[in-house]
Amino acid sequence: MNDYINREDAINARNEYLNETVEKDSEEQTSHDRAYAEGWNACNYEYLGNIKELPSADVVPVRHGHWIHVDDVHDVSGMYKGSVWKCSECGYSFERLIGCGISMKMCHDCGARMDEGEEQWMTLSRENTF
Repeated sequence: MNDYINREDAINARNEYLNETVEKDSEEQTSHDRAYAEGWNACNYEYLGNIKELPSADVVPVRHGHWIHVDDVHDVSGMYKGSVWKCSECGYSFERLIGCGISMKMCHDCGARMDEGEEQWMTLSRENTF
């Protein structure tokens, strides 16, 4: 699985690390120390350049929501047939009929994960066929 990170945050974290670890030139440094520091700096500048040149990923932020019970569905004789539910994020609604057995773990319209308020889905639904 890929991890997506913010490029600016990665560069800032690296810069903070460099500021903490790279020693400033001083008279106490030997020529070997200065050569090492110059090589270290060159390596890190190249590393930062590589981060800046990486292609960006096409990602969408994850949305979280829950199903809201809107109404019950009855047939012409008044017998209960199911329930109408809508997405808390986009308002997409659907009918969930008795015996359907479908567990909608995400909204088919906006893609929100239905991981908030699952207890509502169970308590307001008359058919517990999950």
